[in-house]
Amino acid sequence: EWFRHHHLYADFLCQRLKRGSASITAVLHGRAARALAAVGDLPEAVQHAIEADDTALAVALTQQAGGWELILWKGIGYVRSVLKCFNELTIRSESVLQLTQAYLDIKLGRFEAARELLTLSGTMLDAADPRTRRDFTIVQSLWNVYVDDLAGNGFSALIEAHSNGLESSDHLGRGTLVCALAVTALGWGFPARAEAESRRAIREMRAAGSILGVNYAFLHLAHSQLLSGRLREAEILFREALV
Repeated sequence: EWFRHHHLYADFLCQRLKRGSASITAVLHGRAARALAAVGDLPEAVQHAIEADDTALAVALTQQAGGWELILWKGIGYVRSVLKCFNELTIRSESVLQLTQAYLDIKLGRFEAARELLTLSGTMLDAADPRTRRDFTIVQSLWNVYVDDLAGNGFSALIEAHSNGLESSDHLGRGTLVCALAVTALGWGFPARAEAESRRAIREMRAAGSILGVNYAFLHLAHSQLLSGRLREAEILFREALV
């Protein structure tokens, strides 16, 4: 059950708790962290884990919630609220936090900061698990797209290979890489290819259930129509994305 107390009564209870055993307080914070994570309130969950002096739990909860994927599930503001609970040393020490912070930096236009974190994360790949390698590949590909470092036509082939190597159920990962293919096609001036990849990305993002992911794919599709001179179709897609 959940109870919401008047703030004065809540303050009284907190003060009473602090006068008790420190070990009990840590246990309660840990319980709160797991309970809040279970209902999808990761920022509060991570904060409780930190207050329990259990950084490992805070990192694990962030990993379980999706790490960098949270931007496509919950948005930029939500992820900022999670990451601000960690200090810089912890972020730079944990792969899931490195990649989440890197993707957030990409979204905020802090490309050099993102590149530094990706370089750091790359040094840890030899001992990384398959999930971390997959995450690194996706976020690194997004960095290349955002800074327009498409490395010739070979970049598309590389991203396609990574996409094909994902599990069939990994719709979000595939949808993100296909979005990268769409933007790459736009950059090279291939609107027909961009349109096809955008439509494929929409299907993958819908299968994943990511509204934000679908919206990004809609914007790429609208750009492909714009590049083809189909202004009315592009306007319709932009308006649909806005809705």
